Amino acid sequence: MSDDAERGLVRFEEPLAGVDAPRERALAAALERRLRDLDRTQHECDALRAELAVRDGYVADLQRRLIEATESLAAAERELNRLRAEDAERTFEHYVRASADEAAIRRRIEEAVTLVALLRDRDRVAALQALRSMLRG
Repeated sequence: MSDDAERGLVRFEEPLAGVDAPRERALAAALERRLRDLDRTQHECDALRAELAVRDGYVADLQRRLIEATESLAAAERELNRLRAEDAERTFEHYVRASADEAAIRRRIEEAVTLVALLRDRDRVAALQALRSMLRG
C-alpha cells in the first residue's frame, strides 16, 4: 500500500471524460501539487502540535514552580511574623527588667545619699567621694 493510499489519497490515473489529454495532465499535475501542499501543511500542523505540547509542559512546570515559590514565600512570611512577635516580646521583657533595675539603682543611690547626710562631716566627704567615683565608673 502506498503512502498516498495510507493517507486516504487517491491518484487519478483514469482519463477524465470529455477532457483532452493536455488539460487532463495539467489537472493531474495541479492535483498532485495540491496533495503535496496538503501533506506539507499536515506535517507543519503536526510539528506545531508537538511544539504546543512542549510549551504546555513548560507552562505547567512554570505554574508548578510558581505555586511552590508562593507557598515557600507564605511560609517565610509566617516565620518572619513569628520571629517579629518573639523579638517584640523579648524587647518588652528587657525594657521592663531594665526599668526595674534602673528604679532599684536609683533607690539604692537615694538610700546612700540619705546615709551620707547622716554621717559626720569628715565621713561625709569620704562617702561623697566614694559615691562620685561609683557614679563615674
